[in-house]
Amino acid sequence: MDELTVGQPFHIQPTKCHDVLIPRPAAVYASLFRMMSKYPRYSRTRTSLESDLSELIGYHLLGLEDGYVSPECWKDMEVERRVTDAISTIRQWGWDNEWRDNEEWIGDALVAVVDGHSRIDELPFSS
Repeated sequence: MDELTVGQPFHIQPTKCHDVLIPRPAAVYASLFRMMSKYPRYSRTRTSLESDLSELIGYHLLGLEDGYVSPECWKDMEVERRVTDAISTIRQWGWDNEWRDNEEWIGDALVAVVDGHSRIDELPFSS
């Protein structure tokens, strides 16, 4: 429950639905890291989770809604600024104590992936 916030549902038609529980962004990333660490490096599930994490980073943290950006377009799309902003967001999560106890490493690992110093397939995995 500590990773959830209460929000209002968004429905086009009226319903009797009340508040909904929404995971905080850092909790979504942490959840993916936790799940990935439970599977062997090259398992199908692990590969699928890696893909999900990659898409989430691109869409949510970098704001690249159209997916892959070729290196020739980086300057026009201000990818370097987006990376810097994403790293600031991740670090802010750490300062705001968004990570569970003993999971602060997730923020460091996420920064390493976003800034290109690490690859998603190098994140912890089960043997």
